[in-house]
Order: sequence, then structure tokens, then C-alpha cells
Amino acid sequence: MKPTDLPERRSRRAFTLPEVTLALGIAAVALVALFGVMPNALNGNASAQHETRAIQIARRLFSQFGTQPMDQVKFNQYKPDGTDLPQQRLFAGVTSVVLKANIRGELFDGVGDGALFLDRPTAPTATPDVFAVYQVTLRFDTDPAVPEIANPAQGRRMTVRVAWQPYVTNYREYVRILRKNL
Repeated sequence: MKPTDLPERRSRRAFTLPEVTLALGIAAVALVALFGVMPNALNGNASAQHETRAIQIARRLFSQFGTQPMDQVKFNQYKPDGTDLPQQRLFAGVTSVVLKANIRGELFDGVGDGALFLDRPTAPTATPDVFAVYQVTLRFDTDPAVPEIANPAQGRRMTVRVAWQPYVTNYREYVRILRKNL
């Protein structure tokens, strides 16, 4: 039997070069699109975490001030190691104060070993976290146009501004009217 007597069989056992090139091009475009979306997703996740923490900080402060007159509010203060300090009135006679908060939302004033926590540190045996992630500004004012807070003896408007890096563009402000029960 001669080789020319056999039926001609062409088997395709491999892809051609244009097919491989096209498949690699499609895969590359898909990967570039996928990697382009990832930073946006990560930024969105971090932003959602900061906004959630900002709400928690504001709620805690509103509840603290909502039960007492502003100049009578006392905070328990703690050293970074969790040691109790005497209660202090931080806001007597002031209309604005700036505090710091760490990633857990624990409020403090000062830095390093001199930091005074307004909340008990969650892990007093661990190294305290005095790295300020949030800048918390409390502002108290009256408004003659609003009858409930026209007179400071009747009530005040409390604004809590929680900001994170960069502080100029990333912040949320929460406003509540605090009225005294007459």
C-alpha cells in the first residue's frame, strides 16, 4: 500500500496561532477591567467603614449630652492602660471642642502616654491605640430663629463633625437639638 492510497485525514489537534492570539487578547482585556474595578471596590469598603464609625461616635455623644445639661456632662477618663481617673467636666463654659478617636471609635484627648480616654479602652492589657484616625469636633450654639433653642437656658443645638483623612473632604456632620425638660 502506498501512502497515496490512504484517505487523506486532517486532524485538528491544536489551536492555530490566530486563535490563541485572539483568546489571549480577550483574557487580557477582561483582567485589565477586573483589576481596574478593584481599587474602587476597596475605597468604597473603607469609606463605608468610616461612615459607620462616624455614626457610632455621633450617636454615643448625642446620648451622653441628651441626658444632661451641657455644662454638667461629665466623662469618666482613663489612662491608656485602663486606670480610672476622676470624672471631669470637659465642656463647662465652652462652645466648641475637638477630640480624636481611634479606629475602634474610642474618644481621647492628647497623644501617647498623656492621652486621656473618654471611653474605657477595649483592651487595657494590650498596647493602647492612640493613633488618631478620626477628628471629632463638637459645637454647641443657640439660634434666635428657632424657638426651642433661642434661649440657652432652654436648649442648644449640638453639631458633631466626624472627619477622617483627608479631613477637608471626608467628613460627616450630625446635628441634634438638645432641649431641657421644663
